[in-house]
Order: sequence, then structure tokens, then C-alpha cells
Amino acid sequence: MADLAIATSMAEAKRQLTLMFKGFPLFGDPAELKLEFDAYWSALSDLPPGAIVAACKDGARGKIRDDGKKPTSPQLYQRAERYANASKPKKPYRPDKPRQISKDEARRVAKGLGQLAAELALTSKKAG
Repeated sequence: MADLAIATSMAEAKRQLTLMFKGFPLFGDPAELKLEFDAYWSALSDLPPGAIVAACKDGARGKIRDDGKKPTSPQLYQRAERYANASKPKKPYRPDKPRQISKDEARRVAKGLGQLAAELALTSKKAG
């Protein structure tokens, strides 16, 4: 996850994709290679740059495929998407409706909190 912090721009993400490509055998003429690169970039470009960098580094290190071949664009996208989702802050659970509690339950909770406060006061007096 440390790689997510170093990608500051899409240009850096594109550079990492280029480096990943250069780590695998390239076949075809320059026009075909550019078309293939553009297809990968088209798939990845809507993700955060840090996620793209991390996925490209995984691809270059052989962590996406076990057969030593370049990952396909869907495989690379799925890895980058996983990084993107992992870096999103988790939202706290908030139910649609606030929970309604009865007066009896409110009294029990207040009594329990009062007992807890008393126990904590006794514990702190003993410790002090």
C-alpha cells in the first residue's frame, strides 16, 4: 500500500504502466504496441493514480499471473480497483432510522452508567 502515496499524477501512473510493458516481451510493430498500450490505459485511466502504480508494480513483479506473462488489461484493472477500494476510508454504519428505545430501557442504561461511574470513581481512589 505504500505505493499509493507516491503516485502524485496520472503521468506517473502512465509511466509505471510503460515500465511494466517494458518488462515483458513485446510483439508487433510500433503502431500495434501503441494500440495495445492505449487499450490498457483506457481501462485503467478512471482509477486513482496510486492504485494504477501499485497494480503495475505488482504486474511487473509477476504477482498477478503465475505463468510469467504480462497481465491482461482486465486483470490489471481488477488489481488496481482492489487497491483503489482498499484506500477509501470506511464509512461508519449509520442506520436509516435512529433506533427508538423505550423509557424502561433508557432507565436501565442510565442506572448502568451510574453504577459504572461509581465503580470507576472507587477504582481511581484506590489507585491514587
